[in-house]
Amino acid sequence: MSSELRLVHGSLETASAHLRGDGTDYAAALRRLQQRGDAASWGDDGLLRPLVTAYSECTAIALAAYTHMGDLIGATGDALALSSRRVSDVNEVTVQNLDGLPDTSWV
Repeated sequence: MSSELRLVHGSLETASAHLRGDGTDYAAALRRLQQRGDAASWGDDGLLRPLVTAYSECTAIALAAYTHMGDLIGATGDALALSSRRVSDVNEVTVQNLDGLPDTSWV
């Protein structure tokens, strides 16, 4: 088992772009669900009011939770891209600083 951590920056960038795209697709699907409206549009004559009210409340809570999940998907993609850039920047600075050392055979 190796104790090394290796990041393939191209793969991380690709994965982050996919996650951001998935977040956008997820948000679009949620917008379509929200546009459908709630159960109040069933045209109830009053007999189903308790059911319609409960259904509308559950729908609103679920859409709020799904919206939060969609935001997290996009934010995870952004964070993955940022992490890759930061690690790449640290690697570049480290290599530049190592060039100034007299003996780097230990690296």
